[in-house]
Parts: sequence; C-alpha cells; structure tokens
Amino acid sequence: MTISAHIVSSYEQQIDMLVSDLSSMGSHASQLLSLLAQLIAASAPKAQEDWWQGAQAIDRQINELDYKVEQNATSILALRQPMGIDLRLAISAVKLSVIFERIGDLAKGAVRRLAEEPTSLAQPERDAVAKLTKDVTQMVELVASGVTAIALEQVKLIHEQDNQIDNEYRNLIRHCIKAMQEADADPEYYLHVILVIKNIERIGDYANKIAKISYYIHSGERVANHDLDQ
Repeated sequence: MTISAHIVSSYEQQIDMLVSDLSSMGSHASQLLSLLAQLIAASAPKAQEDWWQGAQAIDRQINELDYKVEQNATSILALRQPMGIDLRLAISAVKLSVIFERIGDLAKGAVRRLAEEPTSLAQPERDAVAKLTKDVTQMVELVASGVTAIALEQVKLIHEQDNQIDNEYRNLIRHCIKAMQEADADPEYYLHVILVIKNIERIGDYANKIAKISYYIHSGERVANHDLDQ
C-alpha cells in the first residue's frame, strides 16, 4: 500500500515494502498467538517438539523481517531524505519492528512453557487463559493491519481492550494466589499459569504501544494514555 506519492518509483517501492514487512511481522505474531490458542485448547496435545518447532519456525520469520525492516529503514533515511509521513515511518519502523519481534518472543515463550509442562491446564484456568489469548490476538491483528492507516477511534478501542486485558490478568492472578493457599494446592502449577499469562498481558501492552506509534505515523500527532482515558 502506497502511503504517499513519489516521483521516483524505486523510492515508492521501498516505502511500500517497509509497510508490507511491518504488517507481515504483525501477521506472523498473530500466527504465533493462534498456535498458542490451539495449544491451550488441545485436549490431547501433540508431541511437545511439534508445538515448539512450529513456534520456532514462525519466530524465525519474524526475526528475518526484523532485520529486513532495519536495513530498509536505514537505507531510506540515509539515501532518500524523507519528509512528512515518510520520515515518521522510517524513524518509527525500527521501533515497531523491535516491538513486533518482542511480541513474537513472548508468544513463543508461552508456547514453550505450555508445551513443556507435563500437567495440562485445568478447565477454569484453561478458559481464562484462552479468553486472554483471544483478546490479545484481536489487538495484534488490528495493529498489524493498520501500521500507517490507523484511526484515533481504533487507537481508543485498542487502549480499552488493553485495559480489559489488564483487568482479566489481575483477576486471574488473584485466582491463582487464592488457589495456591489451599492445603492441597500445587504451587508449581499456579506459578506456571502466572508466568504464561504474564507473557500474554505484556503482548497486550505492546499492541497498545504499536497502535499509538502507528497513529503518530499516520497523523503526526502523539497520544498518551491519559488522552485516551478521557
């Protein structure tokens, strides 16, 4: 998608490629979260190494795109003397790619922890973690599709979703702490759940941050959390 008109076609192609690669990073991050959701829902999980290898394969694609975005953004800044939205995109692209890469790492880490855990999630925790993962995936999908064309209404929606995820996360943390206090509780199991949902909650925070950066690229205006809470 071309975000502004350029006289030099090769420059336009560079800009289009930068936007496309950032969107692809978001799409791959969504795939990792979908893999995580499948693992959570699996009643008879396949072999541990299958889940882990699948997550690693997707994460490698994200890492390759991260390098590609960095090289392309550096080239644009060094050789094209961009202005306006192109300048904002080139400056912000590396920051966005780092965030998408971090989302991939967090999702991959959650897959690995669940795949390696010998005890499957009990139904109450399974339902709660599945809901959390679904909500975060929706956020990542939205920011992946709106890298340079996100509207303020969408930024507000993502911010509200992040607040909701934070509430779900805190409720689940309280559930785990209360359950750990039971006489017959398995503390390692609940610690395992807490570590998984911490990764998922952090992904929501990152998606919220991406939305605000993307809106800055699109509009030239910065928004803070207190602006979105009004």
